[in-house]
Amino acid sequence: MNKLITVSVFLLGFAFHSTAQSSIKVYANFYYLNTRITPHIPPTGLQSFNFHRPSIALSRTNKKGWIIDWEISALVKNTENVDFKIKSAQAFLRFEIGKNSWVSANKKFRFQNSVSIKTTGLKSDSSPLTMTRFPRTSRNISLNFQFFTGIEYDLTERIFLDLNTSLIGWSIGADWSRSLNPNLTLSQQKQGGFDLDALHNRLLRVGVGWKFGRKEDADQ
Repeated sequence: MNKLITVSVFLLGFAFHSTAQSSIKVYANFYYLNTRITPHIPPTGLQSFNFHRPSIALSRTNKKGWIIDWEISALVKNTENVDFKIKSAQAFLRFEIGKNSWVSANKKFRFQNSVSIKTTGLKSDSSPLTMTRFPRTSRNISLNFQFFTGIEYDLTERIFLDLNTSLIGWSIGADWSRSLNPNLTLSQQKQGGFDLDALHNRLLRVGVGWKFGRKEDADQ
């Protein structure tokens, strides 16, 4: 993790030695054609299109069209089924670097490609609603690598739309859980392991952004 932070800071300084434009973006994130809504949770069947969560990103673009994004999101949910009342919390941080591969003559329309690395943490606590079930805790951490392609379009001088999707993705992670069943030994109560998923979590991000910073430099 320390190495990732060091590399990220280096890339941030390298790419923005002569920063031209900064922006903040709010995304609606959708998964499509996935067999898993959350990595490392048992498959729930093919999901054609599913809203996942909102997120916010800080973006900076230099004069050569290189872009660096820091995206963050956190979500707390309380759900209930026949057997359990479940309280879960999940958060992620994504570092993304890309480039404008094509810009229209009026500079309103931009086509972009990027790569990203995302770290995610998930905590879930389940309380039984029946006498035949026992309390259960689950924890998960994962690292996800994705390639994105997308477009941006300026609605005004400051406000723009951002539409992008992930084409390829890999995820590695570790998860562990414990069922507080007194009929089991301590080792039997604990479960866990590592997981590797490829070509999953197809993500569509629909966002709106606001530009700020040195606009005059971007027009040079």
